[in-house]
Amino acid sequence: MVRNAVVDCPDAEDERYVGLTNLPFQDFCDNYTHLPSLVIDGQSETDETHCEEWPCANPYTICNSAWTCPNGADEVDCNPESKCYPNGHLCVSPFTLEMNCLPMNRAGDGIIDCLGSIDERAYCREKLPEMTLHHYRCWNSTECVLAECEGLGECPFENTRSFESECYNENQAIAQALSSAITDFNLGGLFAK
Repeated sequence: MVRNAVVDCPDAEDERYVGLTNLPFQDFCDNYTHLPSLVIDGQSETDETHCEEWPCANPYTICNSAWTCPNGADEVDCNPESKCYPNGHLCVSPFTLEMNCLPMNRAGDGIIDCLGSIDERAYCREKLPEMTLHHYRCWNSTECVLAECEGLGECPFENTRSFESECYNENQAIAQALSSAITDFNLGGLFAK
């Protein structure tokens, strides 16, 4: 019997009570850990465990402004008016600070092509899962900072400083890219033009 004050299972797992939280289906395997980890069969398990078995693009994740697939496949083909429609992502070149389109097959490939590493979004999520606002990766650095103009001042390299000044001067390409990163993390409205 479960929770009857008599230990019937190894490690007394039949007597442990774990307060469960009802987690909506769309929150499983969405690249964000919503529940604390539990040890099950000696393994630490969360709502993000064994996600390789789940499809990243499903009716709950397609076109919701958050990259669930490592390459953002669930967010392409969403806006026919996008400059990068149908198979690309908006990207600011870290070299020219110009907006361009990054083919989907170059997103999530481990190589940073876009300023802020917005094409490699897993890095900051994995490094700082508890810091939901710090998802802009400084150029040539392992630092993750706020995805808004104020956060860029924390980046240690020279070209980020020029980017920061462009950001404050309302460079629309940069504003769009930052807005994309912010929207991806469901934090819309933080970047003021």
